[in-house]
Amino acid sequence: MKKSLITWSESNLSAAKARLTDPLLNPAYKSLINAADQALDCRPFSVTHKSTLPPSGDKHDYLSIAPYWWPDPSKPDGLPYINRDGEFNPASRDSRTDSVRFKEFTSVLESLSLAYYFSDEAKYAEKAASLLNVWFLDTETLMHPHLEYGQGIAGVTTGRGIGLIDTRNLTTIIDTIILLDHVLSEEQLQGLHNWFDQFLHWLTTSKNGVEEKRQMNNHGTFYDSQVASIAIFLGKDDLAQVHIRDTMTNRLTVQFDADGKQPKELHRTRSFHYSAFNLTAYARLAKYGQLLGVDLWHADPFNTGTSTLKKAITWLATYIPKPESWPYPELTGVHVLPLAQDGALPVFLQAFLEFGKCPQLSTALRVAIHEVPEARDWLLWPVTEDDVSV
Repeated sequence: MKKSLITWSESNLSAAKARLTDPLLNPAYKSLINAADQALDCRPFSVTHKSTLPPSGDKHDYLSIAPYWWPDPSKPDGLPYINRDGEFNPASRDSRTDSVRFKEFTSVLESLSLAYYFSDEAKYAEKAASLLNVWFLDTETLMHPHLEYGQGIAGVTTGRGIGLIDTRNLTTIIDTIILLDHVLSEEQLQGLHNWFDQFLHWLTTSKNGVEEKRQMNNHGTFYDSQVASIAIFLGKDDLAQVHIRDTMTNRLTVQFDADGKQPKELHRTRSFHYSAFNLTAYARLAKYGQLLGVDLWHADPFNTGTSTLKKAITWLATYIPKPESWPYPELTGVHVLPLAQDGALPVFLQAFLEFGKCPQLSTALRVAIHEVPEARDWLLWPVTEDDVSV
């Protein structure tokens, strides 16, 4: 089992830990500790807590419903549901199913493990370990390692490959496990290894997994990032390399144009969001590539002299100081939101650390300092005041 961080970076976390009183990082650190303190009293999270039974009749099976699908008002029973892209059906975001529960679990687990790392206080690690045990290991409460019933659509299907997007942040859960390595017992570590091994098998062999792999938008990219991170965690580097190289050879020229724009994301009703969202998955894959000798960050399949990812990220960054000039559909606005809100901040920070200072990124990060100073992203990818000076 991998012992060094996969999605995050030991060097970045160490640099942030040495600068916790820095005015740029201190608000994020205080916010993190506050979140972790609140998490100490939180109830454990489990798929068995949902009130709706999956089609299998087993609450251990993860269940979610497609967020942008609604009852058809022209039908007496509302079936089959119809698509309203970008408009969330409230029923997809409550405790009857598991998607919000999993998102909250991931956020709380991240808060606790990072608070443990930065403060060295064991209470955070102990709580995090107990939450991992409930979600993944306890036979009374664990989640079965599959997503057969992810993002179902009433009257259409009980589950889709697209549902795999729900577990995109298993990548960071893996890093929390690595941070907690000395706290978790050998039995717990082996149990987690077994769970992820079974989930990886399901990802790569199931109908839903194969379907998601074929998606040529953000869904396919997040599929590759999940498979690659889990494979690295399990010591299956060859499998991870296959998916990172597949991203380089088969996705870049389909998902981006030579200017760095993402046509498949720009046609959506939340075009800025999905452009940044897809780049989040690319940044993760680029980090995994660095671990395995595959340079996705600097890939230039269009032979423009500038990497596709650098072009794509700096192009997005130009709109942060002037969001009103964004020329594509966007229901929720152009913002430099943190990772917790599936936003662009982590992408800008990682690009800055990889490509160095440039006006577009420095300006975007300067805006972010004022808009989201408490985001933990500043701790995960620390920059300095000088870095963001324009």
